[in-house]
Amino acid sequence: MSFLKDLSKTVSYAVDEAVSRAKELTGVVKLNTAIRARQYEIDKAYAAIGRAVFAREAADPESPAAELCAKVLANQEAIASMQQQIADLKQEASEERKARSESVCAAKEAVEDIAEDVAEAVEEVAEDIAGAVEEAAEEKAE
Repeated sequence: MSFLKDLSKTVSYAVDEAVSRAKELTGVVKLNTAIRARQYEIDKAYAAIGRAVFAREAADPESPAAELCAKVLANQEAIASMQQQIADLKQEASEERKARSESVCAAKEAVEDIAEDVAEAVEEVAEDIAGAVEEAAEEKAE
């Protein structure tokens, strides 16, 4: 019986310890999540402050933030240039697809014209053969 009591106490202690650790971990996770949410809000505020300072200081070469503003402007110009390159690439690709499509249509029309000419020539040859066969049949009948 003593063995069962000891086993029961050990199991009970282990369960209590597991519950305690689970509560601790849950609390830590909740707090870490809250900290990250607050940090995100701080980062958003810093970004807003930065945009406000940039808007105010970008045009002033004497500003203590002039060097940083110049970096921002240079990067904005680089981004605008890259976006224009993307637009140009898309336009070129679109024009190439259109030219290929027109070329395929022209080739298709040419093939259709040739097929039509061949069909007419085959018809003429067939008529000539039919006429020759009729003549030969008439000659043989005579």
